[in-house]
Amino acid sequence: MGKIARYLNQLIIGNVFDTPDILEAYSSDHSILKIKPKFVALPESTEDVRKLIRFCYQLAGKNIEIPVAVRGSGLDETGADLSNGLVISTEKLNNLLEFDKRERLVRVQSGITLKELNTALSLNGLTVPIGGHDYETIGGLI
Repeated sequence: MGKIARYLNQLIIGNVFDTPDILEAYSSDHSILKIKPKFVALPESTEDVRKLIRFCYQLAGKNIEIPVAVRGSGLDETGADLSNGLVISTEKLNNLLEFDKRERLVRVQSGITLKELNTALSLNGLTVPIGGHDYETIGGLI
């Protein structure tokens, strides 16, 4: 593990990887593109995301740029979730945080899938009326 990945792993609760097999797994999506990142982060909280972005911002202030892409399920067909810098995966940010049945409002993290959300809402006779793959994340759909 490289120096930057080690530092970031001390900084956040989640994990940052720079191993070849994980970088390879995150180097493609459902597009025809293939771009290998330098790092893959799996944050476990919004605070982790804030720390990762702040780290990249501070490096940019020193003229060291690390491009950032946010990735959900990797089902994007445009290559938008690929980066040659840091890929932040939202797969662990997949919680339903709040549900107000009376107001029909739900607050979720961006990594929750359409299927997970609709399953939770179906217990109250509700659904999100969006056409999409069951495993697309809400962040990606938005």
